Amino acid sequence: MEIFSMPFIMMGLVILILTLIIVFLLNLFLTPFKKTELEAGLEPVYTSIAGGMIGRVRYKGPFIHLRLYNDFMIIACQQPFLLRYKEIENIHVEKWFGRISDRIQIEHHNQEIPARIIVGTSNPDDVKTFIEKRKSSISYNSESI
Repeated sequence: MEIFSMPFIMMGLVILILTLIIVFLLNLFLTPFKKTELEAGLEPVYTSIAGGMIGRVRYKGPFIHLRLYNDFMIIACQQPFLLRYKEIENIHVEKWFGRISDRIQIEHHNQEIPARIIVGTSNPDDVKTFIEKRKSSISYNSESI
Protein backbone atom coordinates (compact mmCIF):
# COMPACT_ATOMS: atom_id res chain seq x y z
CA MET A 1 0.00 0.00 0.00
CA GLU A 2 1.25 3.41 -0.91
CA ILE A 3 1.11 6.30 1.56
CA PHE A 4 -0.09 8.66 -1.16
CA SER A 5 -2.91 6.42 -2.34
CA MET A 6 -6.40 7.86 -2.66
CA PRO A 7 -7.88 6.19 0.49
CA PHE A 8 -5.08 7.58 2.71
CA ILE A 9 -5.41 11.06 1.21
CA MET A 10 -9.20 11.02 1.74
CA MET A 11 -8.81 9.78 5.33
CA GLY A 12 -6.28 12.52 6.00
CA LEU A 13 -8.62 15.17 4.61
CA VAL A 14 -11.53 13.89 6.71
CA ILE A 15 -9.38 13.95 9.86
CA LEU A 16 -8.15 17.46 9.04
CA ILE A 17 -11.69 18.77 8.43
CA LEU A 18 -13.03 17.17 11.62
CA THR A 19 -10.15 18.65 13.62
CA LEU A 20 -10.80 22.13 12.22
CA ILE A 21 -14.52 21.85 13.00
CA ILE A 22 -13.80 20.75 16.59
CA VAL A 23 -11.32 23.59 17.13
CA PHE A 24 -13.78 26.13 15.68
CA LEU A 25 -16.65 24.90 17.88
CA LEU A 26 -14.48 24.82 21.01
CA ASN A 27 -13.31 28.36 20.32
CA LEU A 28 -16.88 29.52 19.67
CA PHE A 29 -18.11 27.91 22.89
CA LEU A 30 -15.23 28.88 25.22
CA THR A 31 -14.56 32.47 24.07
CA PRO A 32 -17.64 34.01 25.78
CA PHE A 33 -16.42 32.72 29.16
CA LYS A 34 -13.17 34.71 29.02
CA LYS A 35 -13.37 37.82 31.18
CA THR A 36 -12.06 41.19 30.07
CA GLU A 37 -9.52 43.27 32.01
CA LEU A 38 -12.35 45.53 33.17
CA GLU A 39 -14.07 42.55 34.79
CA ALA A 40 -10.98 41.39 36.70
CA GLY A 41 -11.81 40.98 40.38
CA LEU A 42 -15.51 41.76 39.87
CA GLU A 43 -18.41 39.38 40.26
CA PRO A 44 -21.37 39.90 37.95
CA VAL A 45 -24.73 40.66 39.51
CA TYR A 46 -26.43 38.52 36.86
CA THR A 47 -25.23 36.11 34.18
CA SER A 48 -27.02 34.33 31.39
CA ILE A 49 -25.87 32.00 28.64
CA ALA A 50 -28.13 31.62 25.63
CA GLY A 51 -28.55 32.35 21.96
CA GLY A 52 -29.49 35.56 20.22
CA MET A 53 -28.41 38.00 17.54
CA ILE A 54 -25.44 40.33 17.51
CA GLY A 55 -25.51 42.50 14.40
CA ARG A 56 -26.49 40.27 11.49
CA VAL A 57 -25.21 37.06 13.05
CA ARG A 58 -27.64 34.69 14.77
CA TYR A 59 -26.14 32.53 17.52
CA LYS A 60 -28.15 29.44 18.36
CA GLY A 61 -27.56 27.65 21.60
CA PRO A 62 -25.26 28.70 24.41
CA PHE A 63 -22.95 31.00 22.48
CA ILE A 64 -23.83 34.42 23.92
CA HIS A 65 -22.84 35.20 27.48
CA LEU A 66 -24.56 38.17 29.15
CA ARG A 67 -22.90 39.54 32.30
CA LEU A 68 -24.43 42.43 34.22
CA TYR A 69 -22.30 44.47 36.62
CA ASN A 70 -23.24 47.50 38.68
CA ASP A 71 -21.77 50.01 36.20
CA PHE A 72 -21.72 48.19 32.85
CA MET A 73 -22.67 45.05 31.00
CA ILE A 74 -20.67 42.62 28.87
CA ILE A 75 -22.22 40.79 25.95
CA ALA A 76 -19.72 38.17 24.84
CA CYS A 77 -19.84 35.88 21.83
CA GLN A 78 -16.85 35.65 19.50
CA GLN A 79 -15.61 38.83 21.15
CA PRO A 80 -16.74 40.74 24.24
CA PHE A 81 -18.76 43.94 23.85
CA LEU A 82 -18.79 46.48 26.67
CA LEU A 83 -21.99 48.45 26.99
CA ARG A 84 -22.39 51.13 29.64
CA TYR A 85 -25.88 51.59 31.01
CA LYS A 86 -25.84 55.28 30.04
CA GLU A 87 -25.40 54.20 26.38
CA ILE A 88 -28.66 52.25 26.39
CA GLU A 89 -31.57 54.08 24.81
CA ASN A 90 -34.24 51.46 25.33
CA ILE A 91 -34.67 47.83 26.25
CA HIS A 92 -37.53 45.63 25.04
CA VAL A 93 -38.64 42.26 26.33
CA GLU A 94 -39.36 39.94 23.41
CA LYS A 95 -41.78 37.03 23.69
CA TRP A 96 -41.64 33.54 22.23
CA PHE A 97 -44.74 33.08 20.08
CA GLY A 98 -46.12 36.19 21.78
CA ARG A 99 -46.65 34.36 25.06
CA ILE A 100 -43.48 33.66 27.05
CA SER A 101 -40.83 36.31 27.72
CA ASP A 102 -37.51 34.81 26.72
CA ARG A 103 -35.15 37.52 25.42
CA ILE A 104 -34.26 41.19 25.50
CA GLN A 105 -33.54 43.58 22.66
CA ILE A 106 -31.20 46.44 23.48
CA GLU A 107 -31.24 49.75 21.62
CA HIS A 108 -28.09 51.79 22.24
CA HIS A 109 -25.93 54.56 20.81
CA ASN A 110 -22.47 52.98 21.18
CA GLN A 111 -20.95 53.15 17.69
CA GLU A 112 -18.22 50.61 18.53
CA ILE A 113 -20.55 47.63 18.77
CA PRO A 114 -23.27 46.27 16.45
CA ALA A 115 -26.59 48.10 16.58
CA ARG A 116 -28.74 44.98 16.78
CA ILE A 117 -28.43 43.14 20.08
CA ILE A 118 -30.97 40.50 21.02
CA VAL A 119 -30.00 38.19 23.87
CA GLY A 120 -31.89 35.23 25.27
CA THR A 121 -32.25 35.05 29.04
CA SER A 122 -34.35 33.10 31.50
CA ASN A 123 -35.43 36.29 33.33
CA PRO A 124 -35.85 39.05 30.73
CA ASP A 125 -38.19 41.12 32.88
CA ASP A 126 -35.71 41.08 35.78
CA VAL A 127 -32.85 42.02 33.44
CA LYS A 128 -34.86 44.92 32.02
CA THR A 129 -35.75 46.16 35.52
CA PHE A 130 -32.13 45.92 36.68
CA ILE A 131 -30.80 47.82 33.65
CA GLU A 132 -33.46 50.53 33.94
CA LYS A 133 -32.66 51.01 37.64
CA ARG A 134 -28.93 51.20 36.91
CA LYS A 135 -29.52 53.71 34.10
CA SER A 136 -31.41 56.01 36.43
CA SER A 137 -29.11 55.65 39.46
CA ILE A 138 -25.59 55.85 38.03
CA SER A 139 -23.85 59.18 38.24
CA TYR A 140 -22.03 59.96 35.00
CA ASN A 141 -19.03 61.90 36.20
CA SER A 142 -15.64 61.57 34.55
CA GLU A 143 -14.59 58.79 36.92
CA SER A 144 -17.52 56.49 36.28
CA ILE A 145 -17.32 53.70 33.77
